[in-house]
Amino acid sequence: LMEALKRRLDSARLLIVLDNCEHLVEACAELAHDLLSSCERLRILTTSREPLKVAGEATWLVPGLELPEAPDLPTEELGRYAAIRLFFDRAAAASPGFALQAVSAEAVARLCRRLDGIPLAIELAAARTRALSPEDILRRLDDRFKLLAGGDRGALERQQTLRATVDWSHDLLQNPECVLFRRLSVFAGAFALGDAEQVCAGEQLAQDAVWDPLCELVAKSMVVSEPSAGGIRYRMLETLRDYAADRLVSAGERQAVGRLHFDYFLALAERAAEQQETQGSGAGLEALLAQQDNIRAALAFASTDPADLLRLAAAAEQLWLAGNVSEGRRWLERALARAPEPTRSRVRALNAAAALSALQAAIEQARSLVNESVALASSIRDRAGEARARVWLGFLDLNMDPPQTTQSRQSLEINEALGDRLGICRSLAFLGAVMTQQPDGKQEGYEALLRAVAIAREVQDDWGEGFARIFLGWAEIERGNREVAARHLQQALEIEALGPIRGTALDCFARLALEYDPRRTIRLLAAANALRDRGGGRPPAWIRRRAASMRARAEEQLHPRDAQRAWEEGSTMKTDQTIAYAIQEACGWATRSR
Repeated sequence: LMEALKRRLDSARLLIVLDNCEHLVEACAELAHDLLSSCERLRILTTSREPLKVAGEATWLVPGLELPEAPDLPTEELGRYAAIRLFFDRAAAASPGFALQAVSAEAVARLCRRLDGIPLAIELAAARTRALSPEDILRRLDDRFKLLAGGDRGALERQQTLRATVDWSHDLLQNPECVLFRRLSVFAGAFALGDAEQVCAGEQLAQDAVWDPLCELVAKSMVVSEPSAGGIRYRMLETLRDYAADRLVSAGERQAVGRLHFDYFLALAERAAEQQETQGSGAGLEALLAQQDNIRAALAFASTDPADLLRLAAAAEQLWLAGNVSEGRRWLERALARAPEPTRSRVRALNAAAALSALQAAIEQARSLVNESVALASSIRDRAGEARARVWLGFLDLNMDPPQTTQSRQSLEINEALGDRLGICRSLAFLGAVMTQQPDGKQEGYEALLRAVAIAREVQDDWGEGFARIFLGWAEIERGNREVAARHLQQALEIEALGPIRGTALDCFARLALEYDPRRTIRLLAAANALRDRGGGRPPAWIRRRAASMRARAEEQLHPRDAQRAWEEGSTMKTDQTIAYAIQEACGWATRSR
């Protein structure tokens, strides 16, 4: 038969399609090789969950359907995306009269994202609109394999439910691949090979044997590989991760592998916290940001162990400060309420919770937390913890109305006595920020800020340097040194560790533009508000009043309609767009008054 087929195809110019090759991959590979070797003008197109590994094969990964980056786009824009259109078409067929209304469009977008843009999953979800709204489907998606059943009876059996489809792929895996596949479900978001080796190795899978089944899972489309600045990273589609998590529970491994995952990321967070103390805030933040989804998963796992929860929530302080303020407060408050034991971890957690409360202008709560930290640290002889608590008392001075200097000066004295350069840097930054707002303290404050920047660069404290540069920028504006101010502010804006505090740098940029471009001022003030909202920050009352005054002055120069449009434009800017816009031609317009 093969020889007859070869003779028939020998001189023909044809395309042969082989569909679903994964269940007979070796036989399909042999067939393709034999035909291509004998028929020069023949081309073969195959669909498979893994490559055939035949000479000359070109592999093209079929991605999920196109999804919107943000679910809250206008309804007419959402309709441009293939995943949304597929849901709409199938929902309209299942439920005549279904329309993509504004009230449900965001839910549909979130639903399609949760389903990873997988066409079959979207079709099965859309079929449920006979009885459920998109919002109802979204709320029930945690049990997606039960929900997304009952597809087209005319389809192949494995395509009638989502579980049957994934079962089909899973049954084609070898045993080491099955073991690794289910254990990888403990990772949330992306992970590296080294992460998988540390967390997933154990009984049935040696650490040095993780690499091979991981490569096979990528080849079989069960794991996605993505290049990154730090090397190849991997992730599971949410649908496959949910399925693998069920398999992990069924294998009786959820607790053991979850514990390995928690211990691994607790160690990572505590290294980052230690690096902050010895090498500055930039040293460990990058790792925390790259693994923030896994940090959250580890926190969720530790919810039943108050001591573990407290340690990790406190160690992740830099992650919270960098733009997750509200989330960090929630984790820390939960942990502090459940782990009252007098430990150094509690001191660290109290200090972190106080800092985050202050960033949201919850001054009385912050003061209560930091006072408890000072008392506890003193009682257990944690001098470093007490000194750090007093640094945050100094930060509270800045939040007073009007700002005070008492605690900042005390903090500076204590940290100088301890020789804690990081503590000295932060204390000087907070003291300088307050003093530059006082008529009789501007020069002293200016000099304190310059010292803070110098020490911050010495100890690589990005957070402290950025904070000091923001208030140096404001001081230089008042001195008439607009170009110098713009340079300070630009450097501060580029420091991700500052999180929502960067909104104050945007306020200063808005002040630079006020006399020359009132629209720009309004856009920047709106963008500052949006940046703070995303990060969960709220500035002190006197900073809010200053921003409101600038907005009023800018609006006086514009028609109300133009002012409102400028505010809306600034409010919709993403963080990267905001930073680029703020520093765009900064020195050019900063020096126009010369």
